[in-house]
Amino acid sequence: MPMQIACLNCPAGYYCDNNGDLEVAMSPTICPTGNYCPLNSPAPTPCPIGTFSSKVGLIDSSECDPCSPGYYCPDLNRTELDDTK
Repeated sequence: MPMQIACLNCPAGYYCDNNGDLEVAMSPTICPTGNYCPLNSPAPTPCPIGTFSSKVGLIDSSECDPCSPGYYCPDLNRTELDDTK
């Protein structure tokens, strides 16, 4: 069985849930809305409570948008604002 010369990094803004499958590891998945994916993420990380994101490919929680005054973001992984107070 051939050995791999070097480990492959999963790029920031993507996640690589390969479950040991090298072919899947070679095809990173863009980080979905409501989440961020630092370098080498095995899965998306939800934006924190009090934030949201409608954008894909975030790399850090600081890129999640804070809820605007008058809006409510009570849970993780929000992709839009809720105007319920």
